[in-house]
Amino acid sequence: MFPEAFIKRLRSDLGITEANALLETLQSPPPVTIRINPRKIKDAWKELALPIAAPLDISEYGFLLSQRPVFTNDPLFQSGCYYVQESSSMVLEHYFSYADIHPDKEFNVLDLCAAPGGKSTHLLSLLHGIPGAMLVSNEVIHSRVTILADNLSRWGDSNVVVTHNDPSDFGKLKHFFDVILIDAPCSGEGMFRKDAGAVAEWSEDNVTRCAARQRRIISDAIESLKPGGLLIYSTCTFNHFENEDNTKWTASEFGMEILEQEHLYPGKAYGEGLFMAALRMKGTSSKNFISEITRKSVTKPYYKAEIPFLREKFIPISKGNLLKAYPSDCLDRMFFIESKLKTIRSASSIATILTDRNGKTTLIPEPDLAFSEVLKRNIFPEVELTYNDISRFLRCETMTFHDSPKGYLLLTYLGHPVGFVKNIGSRANNLWPVSRRVRLSHIIDE
Repeated sequence: MFPEAFIKRLRSDLGITEANALLETLQSPPPVTIRINPRKIKDAWKELALPIAAPLDISEYGFLLSQRPVFTNDPLFQSGCYYVQESSSMVLEHYFSYADIHPDKEFNVLDLCAAPGGKSTHLLSLLHGIPGAMLVSNEVIHSRVTILADNLSRWGDSNVVVTHNDPSDFGKLKHFFDVILIDAPCSGEGMFRKDAGAVAEWSEDNVTRCAARQRRIISDAIESLKPGGLLIYSTCTFNHFENEDNTKWTASEFGMEILEQEHLYPGKAYGEGLFMAALRMKGTSSKNFISEITRKSVTKPYYKAEIPFLREKFIPISKGNLLKAYPSDCLDRMFFIESKLKTIRSASSIATILTDRNGKTTLIPEPDLAFSEVLKRNIFPEVELTYNDISRFLRCETMTFHDSPKGYLLLTYLGHPVGFVKNIGSRANNLWPVSRRVRLSHIIDE
């Protein structure tokens, strides 16, 4: 089943007994684990209708499931209440604790190779409550960056900019980031249990190519890390060429200190296999990056009219006919990033601005407003739906709400906002995006 060269190298690195145990594990079914969104879910056991078997030691937000449900059928999955993620990746929570956080300084984090968004959503949960914290979530592959942006929209945090740039583009942001996460493209040995294609594509030459590419990525981005900043490097592969060797090379090449590194192998952890290392750049950074000159040089098109459904501490900005909400303590830096990099998504899209021929302005709620932290509840009339009805909404079906007021309604499921409709009486226009349409759905007999 596995390449002979892979087996030989694994036995050389781990010893025959441990290698054989790992190879046996790689032929067993993978476990299913999730990580909750702590802004939306407080008690996973009570709030999620999932087969939760046990909490995970590796993360306070992680849980093991006894079987794999059809997640796309779950309205709470669709609204960003949890993320399906293998548990090894959740060790990020421990490695992020090495970050040097000062409440009186801006705090900038980069997830350089971020799609589909597992580690970025985790970082956003870890950043919650840190004053001035901002995440730049980047993906170089076009087909993957749209998935990344969609997953981060569902998660609902507004202090994030999604970019579509080559790692070399970040070198010009010298000493901007306090933390850089590089979950580097790798030979994918940790995916063998889940992806037969990863086995077929494996070769010793590919391992060598991946190790060299990882060094190039690190070299391209490292200038953007502040003195004293934290680099978190990870792969989903087992070999030392892409892992320990590259960590040692990085420390030597850029004068960094290795704080910790480890392998999480399948069988010893619930996950598929992951290597992670934390390195600190020498020196200290005593001042914020954004100068007064930079602040004044970026024009911000503030939206002046009152927005009843927008929570305090968020700034409305109009970009064309799209209205967005930015965290007030990240606004300057987010605009700076938008001016320097190719931006796919930033802040929270909250409404489309529609102006009629008489100059009257109407705000049409954007779908992402339902997920976002910026939404002030109980401004829109809310309608709590059953599972069957919310499933119809997620399939983009036309619905009726005869007993509800006309206008925009916020639909909820188990108290969680899912999306909007415009109720016109005889029917309601479904505002769930066709691109997110759920085609597979299970209807419960009521």
